[in-house]
Amino acid sequence: MHARTSDVDLAVESLGVRGPQVVLASRSTAPHTVVRAWATVPSRSPCRGGLEADALTIDDGPGIGGTLTPGAHAIALRFPQGSVDFGLDTFADIEIEDGNCLRVPVLSQSVPLVPISKPPVFTIGMGVLGNTELSGLRAVTSFEVGAGAWLGPVLLNGQVGVGAAICTELLCGKSSDGQLNSGVAVPLALEARYALGAGVIGRLQSAGFVGARYAFEPVWLPAIGGQRSLQVHTVHAVLGWGFGDAVPGPFRRLERAVPFEVAVPLGIAAAPGAPDGRVAFTGGLTLRVLFNLPR
Repeated sequence: MHARTSDVDLAVESLGVRGPQVVLASRSTAPHTVVRAWATVPSRSPCRGGLEADALTIDDGPGIGGTLTPGAHAIALRFPQGSVDFGLDTFADIEIEDGNCLRVPVLSQSVPLVPISKPPVFTIGMGVLGNTELSGLRAVTSFEVGAGAWLGPVLLNGQVGVGAAICTELLCGKSSDGQLNSGVAVPLALEARYALGAGVIGRLQSAGFVGARYAFEPVWLPAIGGQRSLQVHTVHAVLGWGFGDAVPGPFRRLERAVPFEVAVPLGIAAAPGAPDGRVAFTGGLTLRVLFNLPR
């Protein structure tokens, strides 16, 4: 986005979504006094209102009432959280001395925005993974936390958790209320997700994922003849669906904005050195909450 008004040349460098901020690169040949600034729409006359900026800085210094000196500068306009409608074409207006106006287009629905950073991602999740006979282990239910980052359309992350390892009746018997006894599992996992695509339907934003998961799980089962320890390795192919409230606007990489993911992992589990049933089919269901942290 670029515009020239009088002797001032303005171009959009970046648009911040959190605590909305527009950063403009300016170049002028004469000094100008900055009066105030707005975010507005194309149909409104220049410098005749709109959403007034909370703050305006020139090269990180105060801008309102200050002087835009000749030369190249960075002008930052900041607005209240959640105030900018990214579903509309948007202009930035800067009023200068004598009622004159500097105007530059900031956001066009025909020009998709591309993220310029790779923010870290924090995850919280829970899951149930069951398997056919694996040396007395029937299933694992776990709570996991993790961290990772987006690399283009791929999310890579590591997770650590703790859970209940449900034992077969033959190995561990049942509790007094007739339930299968359980031990402890500590899953350590590496996961990758590739976004097949993302879109918005109504107020719901969703994304499809395929991926892979590898986990190493030390497991302790309360066997009738004494505790049994297993070192379980699982490898899964994963189908996932991410969803959340729609984010309006021409954004690319919409998959980075989905806060929830439901996934179905399918694969094999192996317990080398286990007394019996060392390899088994495994599958289940997981739910994660994803927090994209600002940089």
